[in-house]
Amino acid sequence: MISNKLELKNFCKSFKDNILFQNVNVEFTGGNVYGIVGPNGCGKSVLLKCICALLNPTQGEIIYNNEIITMNNIVKMNIGASIEKPTLIDDLTVMQNLLFLASFKKTIDKKEINYWIEYFDLLKYKNKKIKECSLGTKQKTAIIQAIMEDQNLILLDEVTNSLDQKSKEKLFNLIETLKENKKIVIYVNHSKDEINRLCDVVYKIEDEGLHLCEKFL
Repeated sequence: MISNKLELKNFCKSFKDNILFQNVNVEFTGGNVYGIVGPNGCGKSVLLKCICALLNPTQGEIIYNNEIITMNNIVKMNIGASIEKPTLIDDLTVMQNLLFLASFKKTIDKKEINYWIEYFDLLKYKNKKIKECSLGTKQKTAIIQAIMEDQNLILLDEVTNSLDQKSKEKLFNLIETLKENKKIVIYVNHSKDEINRLCDVVYKIEDEGLHLCEKFL
């Protein structure tokens, strides 16, 4: 099996005089769920945005399976992400949003998308425009985008905020399956219970770095 590894090498990120990360060196490997914790504004979402090339590092490199991640090559990399608020097209339906994303890589068809729509109990909403959907439906659609193409690196940022308990359980079961299939899951959440339940390794953002911390926060 091809190795699945994400590396941050001398990673730095700052905004003018606000230094979030300074010379961070960390590896993430397949078959693990990594929790990222820290107070609001510490850089959790910024870190994920850098990993999927929405932001550039100030210095250093982010390497996925021996290739530096850049905006030019991110589409071909097998990375899925749901970061902060769901990024969806308001005037398209749930199904149309998912089909639009799938059109870039052309690795899945409508049947496979329907499987995930059914898994997250969205069948009755799939033809509803996103702007008419609840926050929970939007969030589940964003989660589907992050996993539906069998992505090997999945970034999930506070994705349970608008989910009911049944949907949360479906997501937690899915994350366990992703782990068994040697995916890398990076999971940002404020909930101690969720971090403790799901994550094998937990990093806390503090002092301009990523520091291993006890699982029970």
